[in-house]
Amino acid sequence: LFANEELLDESQKKFGIRSITLNRSTPKHEPDFQFEINHTPIFVKGANWIPPSIFVGSADKDDYEKLLHAAADANINMLRVWGGGLYESEQFYNLCDRLGIIVWQDFMFACAYYPDREWFLKEIKNEAVTIIKQLRNHPSLVLWCGNNEIDWIHSLSGFGKGKKLHGKTIFHNLLAQLTAELVPDTPYIPTTPLTEKAKSKKNRQFTIHNWNVWSGHEPVRQYQCPPQDIPPFVTEFGFQAMPNIETVKSFCSPKQIRIASQSIEKHNYQIDGNSRLYRYVGDLFGIAKNLEQLIYFSQVTQARAIKTYVEHLRAHNHKNKGVLFWQFNDCGPAITWSAIDHHKKPKALYYYAKRFFSKLLVTAIIERENSETDIKSISVTAINDTPQPLTATLHCRLIDLSGNVIDKINSPISIAPFSRLTPRKLPRALMSPADPAKSCLHLSITDNDGQKIAENLFLYLPDKYIEWPQPEITKQTSKVNDKKWKLTIKSNTVVKDMRIVPAVDAQLSDNFFDLIPKHEYEITIDCQRKSDSIESQLRINFLNKLSS
Repeated sequence: LFANEELLDESQKKFGIRSITLNRSTPKHEPDFQFEINHTPIFVKGANWIPPSIFVGSADKDDYEKLLHAAADANINMLRVWGGGLYESEQFYNLCDRLGIIVWQDFMFACAYYPDREWFLKEIKNEAVTIIKQLRNHPSLVLWCGNNEIDWIHSLSGFGKGKKLHGKTIFHNLLAQLTAELVPDTPYIPTTPLTEKAKSKKNRQFTIHNWNVWSGHEPVRQYQCPPQDIPPFVTEFGFQAMPNIETVKSFCSPKQIRIASQSIEKHNYQIDGNSRLYRYVGDLFGIAKNLEQLIYFSQVTQARAIKTYVEHLRAHNHKNKGVLFWQFNDCGPAITWSAIDHHKKPKALYYYAKRFFSKLLVTAIIERENSETDIKSISVTAINDTPQPLTATLHCRLIDLSGNVIDKINSPISIAPFSRLTPRKLPRALMSPADPAKSCLHLSITDNDGQKIAENLFLYLPDKYIEWPQPEITKQTSKVNDKKWKLTIKSNTVVKDMRIVPAVDAQLSDNFFDLIPKHEYEITIDCQRKSDSIESQLRINFLNKLSS
Protein backbone atom coordinates (compact mmCIF):
# COMPACT_ATOMS: atom_id res chain seq x y z
CA LEU A 1 0.00 0.00 0.00
CA PHE A 2 1.54 3.30 -1.15
CA ALA A 3 0.58 6.95 -0.62
CA ASN A 4 2.54 9.51 -2.67
CA GLU A 5 5.14 6.82 -3.38
CA GLU A 6 5.59 6.17 0.34
CA LEU A 7 5.23 2.52 1.40
CA LEU A 8 2.63 2.38 4.17
CA ASP A 9 2.06 -1.34 4.56
CA GLU A 10 2.67 -4.68 2.85
CA SER A 11 1.57 -8.28 3.11
CA GLN A 12 2.74 -11.35 1.19
CA LYS A 13 0.55 -14.42 0.81
CA LYS A 14 0.86 -17.65 -1.11
CA PHE A 15 -2.26 -18.61 -3.03
CA GLY A 16 -3.33 -21.33 -5.42
CA ILE A 17 -5.43 -20.32 -8.39
CA ARG A 18 -8.43 -22.60 -8.25
CA SER A 19 -12.20 -22.66 -8.38
CA ILE A 20 -14.59 -24.38 -5.97
CA THR A 21 -18.14 -25.47 -6.63
CA LEU A 22 -20.42 -27.42 -4.32
CA ASN A 23 -23.16 -29.18 -6.25
CA ARG A 24 -26.28 -29.62 -4.16
CA SER A 25 -28.76 -31.10 -6.63
CA THR A 26 -28.95 -33.38 -9.64
CA PRO A 27 -31.14 -33.29 -12.77
CA LYS A 28 -33.35 -35.91 -11.14
CA HIS A 29 -33.83 -33.63 -8.11
CA GLU A 30 -32.22 -36.20 -5.85
CA PRO A 31 -29.99 -34.94 -3.02
CA ASP A 32 -26.38 -34.42 -4.06
CA PHE A 33 -23.35 -33.05 -2.26
CA GLN A 34 -20.27 -33.04 -4.46
CA PHE A 35 -17.27 -30.75 -4.65
CA GLU A 36 -15.79 -29.62 -7.94
CA ILE A 37 -12.22 -28.36 -7.93
CA ASN A 38 -11.24 -26.52 -11.12
CA HIS A 39 -14.45 -27.79 -12.75
CA THR A 40 -13.54 -31.43 -12.01
CA PRO A 41 -15.96 -33.36 -9.74
CA ILE A 42 -14.03 -35.16 -7.01
CA PHE A 43 -14.79 -37.93 -4.55
CA VAL A 44 -13.84 -36.80 -1.07
CA LYS A 45 -11.70 -39.29 0.86
CA GLY A 46 -10.87 -37.98 4.27
CA ALA A 47 -11.18 -37.74 8.00
CA ASN A 48 -12.11 -35.43 10.85
CA TRP A 49 -9.31 -33.42 12.47
CA ILE A 50 -9.33 -32.56 16.16
CA PRO A 51 -6.80 -30.42 18.08
CA PRO A 52 -3.48 -32.32 18.25
CA SER A 53 -3.23 -31.58 21.98
CA ILE A 54 -5.60 -30.79 24.84
CA PHE A 55 -3.15 -28.01 25.76
CA VAL A 56 -3.88 -25.19 23.34
CA GLY A 57 -0.79 -23.96 21.54
CA SER A 58 1.45 -26.83 22.66
CA ALA A 59 1.55 -28.52 19.22
CA ASP A 60 4.58 -27.35 17.24
CA LYS A 61 5.57 -27.29 13.57
CA ASP A 62 7.03 -30.79 13.79
CA ASP A 63 3.69 -32.18 15.06
CA TYR A 64 1.82 -30.69 12.11
CA GLU A 65 4.49 -31.83 9.64
CA LYS A 66 4.31 -35.45 10.83
CA LEU A 67 0.54 -35.65 11.01
CA LEU A 68 -0.30 -33.89 7.75
CA HIS A 69 2.37 -35.69 5.73
CA ALA A 70 0.95 -38.92 7.16
CA ALA A 71 -2.53 -37.87 6.02
CA ALA A 72 -1.30 -37.14 2.49
CA ASP A 73 0.54 -40.48 2.39
CA ALA A 74 -2.73 -42.21 3.34
CA ASN A 75 -4.42 -40.79 0.19
CA ILE A 76 -6.53 -38.40 2.26
CA ASN A 77 -7.69 -35.44 0.18
CA MET A 78 -9.86 -33.65 2.80
CA LEU A 79 -9.67 -32.94 6.52
CA ARG A 80 -12.58 -31.45 8.41
CA VAL A 81 -11.62 -29.05 11.21
CA TRP A 82 -14.28 -30.06 13.71
CA GLY A 83 -16.45 -27.39 15.37
CA GLY A 84 -15.85 -28.77 18.86
CA GLY A 85 -12.15 -28.00 18.66
CA LEU A 86 -10.39 -24.78 17.72
CA TYR A 87 -9.39 -22.72 14.70
CA GLU A 88 -6.08 -24.21 13.65
CA SER A 89 -2.69 -22.52 13.41
CA GLU A 90 -1.28 -21.02 10.21
CA GLN A 91 1.07 -24.01 10.05
CA PHE A 92 -1.89 -26.35 9.60
CA TYR A 93 -3.43 -24.42 6.71
CA ASN A 94 -0.07 -23.70 5.05
CA LEU A 95 0.76 -27.40 5.04
CA CYS A 96 -2.67 -28.32 3.69
CA ASP A 97 -2.13 -25.76 0.90
CA ARG A 98 1.22 -27.30 0.06
CA LEU A 99 0.17 -30.96 0.34
CA GLY A 100 -3.05 -30.62 -1.64
CA ILE A 101 -5.34 -31.49 1.28
CA ILE A 102 -8.60 -29.53 1.07
CA VAL A 103 -10.18 -28.30 4.29
CA TRP A 104 -13.78 -28.36 5.50
CA GLN A 105 -13.82 -25.59 8.14
CA ASP A 106 -16.41 -25.62 10.89
CA PHE A 107 -17.06 -22.47 12.86
CA MET A 108 -16.45 -23.30 16.51
CA PHE A 109 -19.97 -24.18 17.59
CA ALA A 110 -20.85 -27.74 18.57
CA CYS A 111 -23.51 -29.82 20.32
CA ALA A 112 -25.08 -27.05 22.42
CA TYR A 113 -27.50 -24.13 22.34
CA TYR A 114 -26.01 -20.64 21.96
CA PRO A 115 -27.59 -17.27 22.92
CA ASP A 116 -29.48 -15.26 20.31
CA ARG A 117 -29.10 -12.00 22.26
CA GLU A 118 -27.75 -8.91 20.52
CA TRP A 119 -24.68 -8.63 22.78
CA PHE A 120 -23.65 -12.19 21.91
CA LEU A 121 -24.26 -11.73 18.18
CA LYS A 122 -21.88 -8.76 18.24
CA GLU A 123 -19.20 -10.92 19.85
CA ILE A 124 -19.76 -13.65 17.29
CA LYS A 125 -19.59 -11.18 14.41
CA ASN A 126 -16.26 -9.78 15.60
CA GLU A 127 -14.81 -13.25 16.01
CA ALA A 128 -16.14 -14.56 12.69
CA VAL A 129 -14.92 -11.56 10.69
CA THR A 130 -11.45 -11.95 12.21
CA ILE A 131 -11.32 -15.68 11.48
CA ILE A 132 -12.68 -15.39 7.93
CA LYS A 133 -10.16 -12.70 7.01
CA GLN A 134 -7.38 -14.70 8.64
CA LEU A 135 -8.13 -17.92 6.74
CA ARG A 136 -9.85 -16.92 3.50
CA ASN A 137 -6.69 -16.71 1.35
CA HIS A 138 -5.79 -20.35 1.92
CA PRO A 139 -6.62 -22.22 -1.32
CA SER A 140 -7.09 -25.43 0.67
CA LEU A 141 -10.17 -24.08 2.47
CA VAL A 142 -13.16 -25.13 0.35
CA LEU A 143 -16.14 -25.05 2.73
CA TRP A 144 -17.37 -23.11 5.76
CA CYS A 145 -19.88 -24.86 8.03
CA GLY A 146 -21.88 -23.03 10.70
CA ASN A 147 -21.98 -25.70 13.41
CA ASN A 148 -21.52 -29.33 14.33
CA GLU A 149 -24.72 -31.33 15.05
CA ILE A 150 -26.68 -28.53 16.76
CA ASP A 151 -29.64 -28.54 14.33
CA TRP A 152 -29.61 -32.35 14.31
CA ILE A 153 -29.62 -32.73 18.11
CA HIS A 154 -32.38 -30.11 18.37
CA SER A 155 -34.50 -32.01 15.82
CA LEU A 156 -34.12 -35.15 17.96
CA SER A 157 -35.12 -33.23 21.14
CA GLY A 158 -31.63 -33.87 22.45
CA PHE A 159 -31.58 -30.54 24.29
CA GLY A 160 -35.05 -30.98 25.74
CA LYS A 161 -38.55 -30.54 24.35
CA GLY A 162 -38.37 -26.82 23.59
CA LYS A 163 -39.43 -25.79 20.10
CA LYS A 164 -36.93 -22.94 19.68
CA LEU A 165 -33.52 -23.64 18.16
CA HIS A 166 -31.39 -21.26 20.22
CA GLY A 167 -28.56 -19.92 18.06
CA LYS A 168 -30.36 -20.37 14.76
CA THR A 169 -29.81 -16.69 13.94
CA ILE A 170 -26.04 -17.26 14.22
CA PHE A 171 -25.83 -20.19 11.80
CA HIS A 172 -28.65 -19.51 9.36
CA ASN A 173 -28.34 -15.73 9.12
CA LEU A 174 -25.27 -14.05 10.58
CA LEU A 175 -22.54 -16.46 9.44
CA ALA A 176 -24.25 -16.98 6.09
CA GLN A 177 -24.24 -13.21 5.49
CA LEU A 178 -20.61 -12.76 6.60
CA THR A 179 -19.26 -15.56 4.40
CA ALA A 180 -21.28 -14.30 1.42
CA GLU A 181 -19.78 -10.85 1.91
CA LEU A 182 -16.17 -11.75 2.79
CA VAL A 183 -15.62 -15.07 0.95
CA PRO A 184 -18.24 -15.15 -1.84
CA ASP A 185 -16.33 -17.78 -3.83
CA THR A 186 -16.31 -20.35 -0.99
CA PRO A 187 -19.47 -22.38 -0.20
CA TYR A 188 -21.20 -22.14 3.18
CA ILE A 189 -23.63 -24.53 4.88
CA PRO A 190 -25.32 -23.75 8.22
CA THR A 191 -24.83 -27.13 9.89
CA THR A 192 -23.93 -30.79 9.54
CA PRO A 193 -25.71 -33.18 9.34
CA LEU A 194 -27.44 -31.13 6.66
CA THR A 195 -31.11 -31.87 5.99
CA GLU A 196 -33.41 -29.66 3.96
CA LYS A 197 -37.09 -29.84 3.13
CA ALA A 198 -37.88 -30.37 -0.54
CA LYS A 199 -40.94 -28.96 -2.30
CA SER A 200 -42.59 -32.30 -1.67
CA LYS A 201 -42.18 -31.53 2.08
CA LYS A 202 -39.91 -34.55 2.43
CA ASN A 203 -36.61 -34.13 4.25
CA ARG A 204 -33.65 -34.40 1.88
CA GLN A 205 -30.43 -35.55 3.51
CA PHE A 206 -27.26 -34.02 2.05
CA THR A 207 -24.70 -34.89 4.73
CA ILE A 208 -25.15 -37.46 7.48
CA HIS A 209 -23.38 -38.48 10.69
CA ASN A 210 -23.77 -42.25 10.85
CA TRP A 211 -23.37 -43.47 14.43
CA ASN A 212 -25.77 -46.40 14.25
CA VAL A 213 -22.77 -48.71 14.46
CA TRP A 214 -20.66 -48.18 17.60
CA SER A 215 -22.74 -45.48 19.35
CA GLY A 216 -25.98 -47.24 18.41
CA HIS A 217 -24.53 -50.70 19.16
CA GLU A 218 -25.60 -52.05 15.76
CA PRO A 219 -23.46 -54.74 14.08
CA VAL A 220 -20.84 -53.74 11.53
CA ARG A 221 -22.82 -55.40 8.73
CA GLN A 222 -25.31 -52.50 9.02
CA TYR A 223 -22.75 -50.37 7.16
CA GLN A 224 -23.57 -52.38 4.03
CA CYS A 225 -26.88 -50.62 3.53
CA PRO A 226 -29.02 -51.23 0.43
CA PRO A 227 -28.44 -48.93 -2.57
CA GLN A 228 -31.57 -46.86 -1.91
CA ASP A 229 -30.16 -45.86 1.50
CA ILE A 230 -26.76 -44.64 0.25
CA PRO A 231 -26.28 -41.06 1.57
CA PRO A 232 -24.89 -38.26 -0.64
CA PHE A 233 -22.06 -37.46 1.81
CA VAL A 234 -20.91 -38.89 5.15
CA THR A 235 -19.33 -36.27 7.41
CA GLU A 236 -18.85 -38.48 10.46
CA PHE A 237 -18.79 -42.13 11.43
CA GLY A 238 -16.32 -43.92 13.63
CA PHE A 239 -15.21 -46.87 15.69
CA GLN A 240 -12.91 -47.05 18.70
CA ALA A 241 -9.66 -48.99 19.14
CA MET A 242 -6.96 -49.10 21.76
CA PRO A 243 -3.75 -47.13 21.23
CA ASN A 244 -0.45 -48.92 20.68
CA ILE A 245 1.25 -50.62 23.63
CA GLU A 246 3.97 -47.94 23.82
CA THR A 247 1.29 -45.30 24.26
CA VAL A 248 -0.56 -47.41 26.85
CA LYS A 249 2.65 -47.71 28.87
CA SER A 250 2.97 -43.91 28.89
CA PHE A 251 -0.15 -43.54 31.05
CA CYS A 252 -0.42 -46.91 32.79
CA SER A 253 1.77 -48.23 35.60
CA PRO A 254 3.53 -51.59 35.00
CA LYS A 255 1.30 -53.29 37.59
CA GLN A 256 -1.80 -52.24 35.61
CA ILE A 257 -0.62 -53.52 32.19
CA ARG A 258 -3.40 -56.05 31.76
CA ILE A 259 -6.82 -56.39 30.16
CA ALA A 260 -9.55 -54.35 31.86
CA SER A 261 -7.33 -52.70 34.45
CA GLN A 262 -8.85 -49.53 35.91
CA SER A 263 -5.83 -47.53 34.84
CA ILE A 264 -6.47 -48.47 31.20
CA GLU A 265 -10.27 -48.43 31.17
CA LYS A 266 -10.55 -44.95 32.70
CA HIS A 267 -8.74 -43.65 29.61
CA ASN A 268 -11.83 -44.36 27.54
CA TYR A 269 -13.91 -41.20 28.01
CA GLN A 270 -17.08 -42.48 26.36
CA ILE A 271 -19.76 -43.96 28.57
CA ASP A 272 -19.84 -47.75 28.02
CA GLY A 273 -16.99 -47.38 25.52
CA ASN A 274 -15.01 -50.32 26.92
CA SER A 275 -17.99 -52.69 26.95
CA ARG A 276 -18.65 -51.83 23.29
CA LEU A 277 -15.00 -52.44 22.46
CA TYR A 278 -15.03 -55.91 24.07
CA ARG A 279 -18.33 -56.78 22.40
CA TYR A 280 -17.22 -55.87 18.85
CA VAL A 281 -13.84 -57.59 19.30
CA GLY A 282 -15.66 -60.68 20.56
CA ASP A 283 -17.96 -60.71 17.53
CA LEU A 284 -14.96 -60.98 15.23
CA PHE A 285 -12.22 -62.72 17.20
CA GLY A 286 -13.57 -64.11 20.46
CA ILE A 287 -11.67 -63.51 23.71
CA ALA A 288 -8.19 -61.97 23.75
CA LYS A 289 -5.58 -63.80 25.88
CA ASN A 290 -3.53 -60.79 26.93
CA LEU A 291 -3.34 -57.01 26.57
CA GLU A 292 -1.16 -56.93 23.46
CA GLN A 293 -3.55 -59.33 21.73
CA LEU A 294 -6.51 -57.16 22.73
CA ILE A 295 -4.75 -54.10 21.32
CA TYR A 296 -4.12 -55.95 18.05
CA PHE A 297 -7.67 -57.34 17.85
CA SER A 298 -9.27 -53.97 18.64
CA GLN A 299 -7.22 -52.16 16.01
CA VAL A 300 -8.04 -54.73 13.31
CA THR A 301 -11.72 -54.65 14.31
CA GLN A 302 -11.73 -50.85 13.99
CA ALA A 303 -9.90 -50.94 10.64
CA ARG A 304 -12.22 -53.59 9.21
CA ALA A 305 -15.33 -51.65 10.29
CA ILE A 306 -14.20 -48.37 8.71
CA LYS A 307 -13.05 -50.24 5.59
CA THR A 308 -16.48 -51.89 5.27
CA TYR A 309 -18.34 -48.57 5.11
CA VAL A 310 -15.80 -46.64 3.03
CA GLU A 311 -15.60 -49.33 0.36
CA HIS A 312 -19.38 -49.74 0.35
CA LEU A 313 -19.80 -45.99 -0.25
CA ARG A 314 -17.09 -45.89 -2.92
CA ALA A 315 -18.74 -48.86 -4.63
CA HIS A 316 -21.83 -46.64 -4.93
CA ASN A 317 -20.00 -43.47 -5.97
CA HIS A 318 -22.78 -42.63 -8.42
CA LYS A 319 -24.79 -41.74 -5.30
CA ASN A 320 -22.23 -41.04 -2.59
CA LYS A 321 -19.66 -38.30 -3.24
CA GLY A 322 -17.52 -38.37 -0.12
CA VAL A 323 -16.75 -39.84 3.28
CA LEU A 324 -14.90 -38.50 6.32
CA PHE A 325 -14.22 -41.00 9.09
CA TRP A 326 -13.98 -39.96 12.73
CA GLN A 327 -11.14 -39.28 13.53
CA PHE A 328 -7.62 -38.92 12.10
CA ASN A 329 -5.54 -37.73 15.07
CA ASP A 330 -5.74 -37.59 18.86
CA CYS A 331 -5.52 -34.84 21.49
CA GLY A 332 -4.37 -37.14 24.32
CA PRO A 333 -3.31 -40.73 25.08
CA ALA A 334 -6.57 -42.65 25.33
CA ILE A 335 -8.85 -45.32 23.86
CA THR A 336 -10.47 -43.39 20.99
CA TRP A 337 -11.61 -43.43 17.37
CA SER A 338 -8.31 -42.12 15.97
CA ALA A 339 -6.24 -43.63 13.15
CA ILE A 340 -3.02 -42.33 14.71
CA ASP A 341 -2.67 -42.25 18.49
CA HIS A 342 -1.47 -39.27 20.51
CA HIS A 343 2.17 -40.40 20.35
CA LYS A 344 1.82 -40.46 16.54
CA LYS A 345 1.91 -44.25 16.42
CA PRO A 346 -0.30 -45.45 13.55
CA LYS A 347 -3.08 -47.92 14.33
CA ALA A 348 -4.20 -50.57 11.85
CA LEU A 349 -6.81 -48.11 10.54
CA TYR A 350 -4.12 -45.79 9.23
CA TYR A 351 -2.60 -48.48 7.00
CA TYR A 352 -6.04 -49.70 5.94
CA ALA A 353 -6.87 -46.12 4.90
CA LYS A 354 -3.95 -46.11 2.48
CA ARG A 355 -5.60 -48.98 0.68
CA PHE A 356 -9.34 -48.19 0.91
CA PHE A 357 -8.62 -44.58 -0.19
CA SER A 358 -6.36 -45.63 -3.07
CA LYS A 359 -7.11 -44.28 -6.54
CA LEU A 360 -7.67 -47.77 -7.92
CA LEU A 361 -9.86 -50.03 -5.79
CA VAL A 362 -11.44 -53.44 -6.29
CA THR A 363 -14.03 -54.47 -3.73
CA ALA A 364 -16.98 -56.73 -3.01
CA ILE A 365 -20.53 -55.61 -2.28
CA ILE A 366 -21.77 -58.19 0.20
CA GLU A 367 -25.46 -58.52 0.99
CA ARG A 368 -26.11 -60.48 4.19
CA GLU A 369 -29.20 -61.94 5.79
CA ASN A 370 -29.49 -61.73 9.58
CA SER A 371 -25.94 -62.59 10.66
CA GLU A 372 -22.31 -62.36 9.61
CA THR A 373 -22.38 -65.98 8.41
CA ASP A 374 -25.46 -65.68 6.15
CA ILE A 375 -24.38 -64.26 2.78
CA LYS A 376 -27.21 -63.59 0.36
CA SER A 377 -25.17 -62.30 -2.59
CA ILE A 378 -21.75 -60.96 -3.55
CA SER A 379 -21.13 -58.50 -6.35
CA VAL A 380 -17.72 -57.20 -7.43
CA THR A 381 -16.90 -53.71 -8.63
CA ALA A 382 -13.82 -51.59 -9.28
CA ILE A 383 -13.30 -47.86 -8.88
CA ASN A 384 -11.09 -45.73 -11.11
CA ASP A 385 -10.47 -42.46 -9.29
CA THR A 386 -7.96 -41.13 -11.82
CA PRO A 387 -8.31 -38.75 -14.81
CA GLN A 388 -7.36 -41.55 -17.25
CA PRO A 389 -9.58 -44.38 -18.52
CA LEU A 390 -8.65 -47.82 -17.21
CA THR A 391 -8.43 -50.94 -19.37
CA ALA A 392 -7.47 -54.00 -17.36
CA THR A 393 -8.41 -57.54 -16.31
CA LEU A 394 -10.51 -58.37 -13.25
CA HIS A 395 -9.66 -61.60 -11.42
CA CYS A 396 -12.14 -63.15 -8.95
CA ARG A 397 -10.69 -66.24 -7.30
CA LEU A 398 -12.03 -68.60 -4.67
CA ILE A 399 -8.92 -69.99 -2.98
CA ASP A 400 -8.22 -72.25 -0.04
CA LEU A 401 -5.92 -71.07 2.73
CA SER A 402 -2.92 -72.66 1.02
CA GLY A 403 -3.53 -70.49 -2.03
CA ASN A 404 -4.91 -73.25 -4.27
CA VAL A 405 -7.54 -72.03 -6.72
CA ILE A 406 -10.92 -73.73 -6.23
CA ASP A 407 -12.79 -71.63 -8.78
CA LYS A 408 -12.18 -68.39 -10.65
CA ILE A 409 -13.54 -65.84 -13.12
CA ASN A 410 -11.30 -63.57 -15.22
CA SER A 411 -12.82 -60.83 -17.32
CA PRO A 412 -11.64 -57.75 -19.22
CA ILE A 413 -12.88 -54.44 -17.84
CA SER A 414 -12.95 -50.84 -18.99
CA ILE A 415 -13.70 -47.97 -16.57
CA ALA A 416 -14.04 -44.30 -17.46
CA PRO A 417 -12.14 -41.64 -15.47
CA PHE A 418 -13.56 -40.94 -11.99
CA SER A 419 -16.05 -43.74 -12.39
CA ARG A 420 -16.81 -47.30 -11.36
CA LEU A 421 -17.38 -50.67 -12.94
CA THR A 422 -21.04 -51.70 -12.96
CA PRO A 423 -21.21 -54.30 -10.15
CA ARG A 424 -21.00 -57.89 -11.36
CA LYS A 425 -22.79 -60.54 -9.35
CA LEU A 426 -20.71 -63.62 -8.55
CA PRO A 427 -22.09 -67.10 -9.23
CA ARG A 428 -23.04 -69.31 -6.31
CA ALA A 429 -19.80 -71.31 -6.54
CA LEU A 430 -17.79 -68.21 -5.59
CA MET A 431 -20.41 -66.80 -3.24
CA SER A 432 -21.04 -69.90 -1.16
CA PRO A 433 -18.00 -72.22 -0.98
CA ALA A 434 -18.32 -75.78 0.29
CA ASP A 435 -15.94 -75.10 3.19
CA PRO A 436 -16.07 -71.41 4.12
CA ALA A 437 -13.88 -71.95 7.22
CA LYS A 438 -10.99 -72.91 4.93
CA SER A 439 -11.64 -70.53 2.01
CA CYS A 440 -11.42 -66.87 1.05
CA LEU A 441 -12.28 -64.64 -1.90
CA HIS A 442 -9.28 -62.98 -3.56
CA LEU A 443 -9.97 -60.08 -5.92
CA SER A 444 -7.35 -58.39 -8.06
CA ILE A 445 -6.90 -56.19 -11.12
CA THR A 446 -3.97 -56.51 -13.51
CA ASP A 447 -2.98 -54.02 -16.18
CA ASN A 448 -2.25 -54.83 -19.83
CA ASP A 449 1.28 -55.90 -18.88
CA GLY A 450 -0.02 -58.37 -16.31
CA GLN A 451 1.09 -56.23 -13.34
CA LYS A 452 -1.19 -56.25 -10.29
CA ILE A 453 -2.53 -52.73 -9.66
CA ALA A 454 -5.19 -53.44 -7.02
CA GLU A 455 -6.25 -56.34 -4.80
CA ASN A 456 -8.54 -57.19 -1.89
CA LEU A 457 -9.24 -60.21 0.28
CA PHE A 458 -12.52 -61.23 1.90
CA LEU A 459 -13.35 -63.94 4.44
CA TYR A 460 -16.69 -65.73 4.32
CA LEU A 461 -16.87 -66.06 8.11
CA PRO A 462 -15.74 -64.07 11.16
CA ASP A 463 -12.06 -64.73 11.87
CA LYS A 464 -12.78 -66.75 15.02
CA TYR A 465 -14.42 -69.43 12.84
CA ILE A 466 -11.57 -69.69 10.33
CA GLU A 467 -9.35 -72.79 10.52
CA TRP A 468 -6.07 -70.96 10.09
CA PRO A 469 -3.05 -73.02 9.01
CA GLN A 470 0.33 -72.11 10.49
CA PRO A 471 2.41 -70.59 7.70
CA GLU A 472 6.07 -70.72 6.83
CA ILE A 473 7.05 -67.10 6.42
CA THR A 474 10.30 -66.03 4.81
CA LYS A 475 11.60 -62.50 5.05
CA GLN A 476 14.66 -60.81 3.67
CA THR A 477 15.99 -57.31 4.18
CA SER A 478 18.21 -55.24 1.92
CA LYS A 479 19.78 -51.91 2.75
CA VAL A 480 18.75 -48.91 0.64
CA ASN A 481 20.82 -46.35 2.57
CA ASP A 482 21.98 -45.74 6.16
CA LYS A 483 18.42 -45.24 7.42
CA LYS A 484 16.23 -46.98 4.85
CA TRP A 485 15.65 -50.71 4.40
CA LYS A 486 13.54 -52.82 2.06
CA LEU A 487 11.76 -55.85 3.52
CA THR A 488 10.68 -58.65 1.16
CA ILE A 489 8.25 -61.09 2.72
CA LYS A 490 6.21 -64.08 1.51
CA SER A 491 4.25 -67.02 2.90
CA ASN A 492 3.17 -70.50 1.84
CA THR A 493 -0.38 -69.91 3.18
CA VAL A 494 -2.83 -67.04 3.32
CA VAL A 495 -1.86 -64.67 6.14
CA LYS A 496 -4.33 -62.07 7.37
CA ASP A 497 -3.35 -58.69 8.80
CA MET A 498 0.39 -59.20 8.98
CA ARG A 499 1.87 -56.66 11.39
CA ILE A 500 5.57 -55.77 11.26
CA VAL A 501 6.88 -54.46 14.58
CA PRO A 502 10.39 -52.95 14.36
CA ALA A 503 12.40 -52.71 17.56
CA VAL A 504 13.67 -49.30 16.46
CA ASP A 505 11.70 -46.11 15.85
CA ALA A 506 10.75 -46.36 12.16
CA GLN A 507 8.08 -45.57 9.58
CA LEU A 508 6.70 -48.39 7.42
CA SER A 509 5.30 -47.96 3.91
CA ASP A 510 2.61 -50.53 4.76
CA ASN A 511 1.47 -52.69 7.64
CA PHE A 512 -1.48 -54.86 8.71
CA PHE A 513 -1.54 -56.29 5.17
CA ASP A 514 -2.53 -59.70 3.77
CA LEU A 515 -0.16 -62.24 2.25
CA ILE A 516 -1.28 -64.44 -0.65
CA PRO A 517 0.82 -67.55 -1.29
CA LYS A 518 3.35 -67.38 -4.17
CA HIS A 519 3.37 -63.57 -4.07
CA GLU A 520 6.18 -61.44 -2.68
CA TYR A 521 5.41 -58.21 -0.82
CA GLU A 522 7.85 -55.36 -0.40
CA ILE A 523 7.78 -52.97 2.55
CA THR A 524 10.00 -49.92 2.96
CA ILE A 525 11.27 -49.24 6.49
CA ASP A 526 12.53 -45.72 7.22
CA CYS A 527 14.49 -45.67 10.48
CA GLN A 528 14.93 -42.50 12.49
CA ARG A 529 18.60 -43.36 13.07
CA LYS A 530 21.35 -45.17 11.21
CA SER A 531 21.19 -48.95 11.52
CA ASP A 532 23.67 -51.61 10.37
CA SER A 533 21.15 -54.43 10.68
CA ILE A 534 17.39 -54.58 11.06
CA GLU A 535 16.09 -58.08 10.25
CA SER A 536 16.84 -59.47 13.71
CA GLN A 537 14.98 -56.48 15.20
CA LEU A 538 11.72 -57.18 13.36
CA ARG A 539 8.87 -58.92 15.15
CA ILE A 540 5.78 -60.11 13.28
CA ASN A 541 2.19 -60.73 14.38
CA PHE A 542 -0.69 -62.05 12.30
CA LEU A 543 -4.10 -63.58 12.86
CA ASN A 544 -3.00 -67.14 12.05
CA LYS A 545 -0.45 -66.89 14.86
CA LEU A 546 -2.64 -65.11 17.42
CA SER A 547 -5.71 -67.26 16.79
CA SER A 548 -3.96 -70.60 17.35
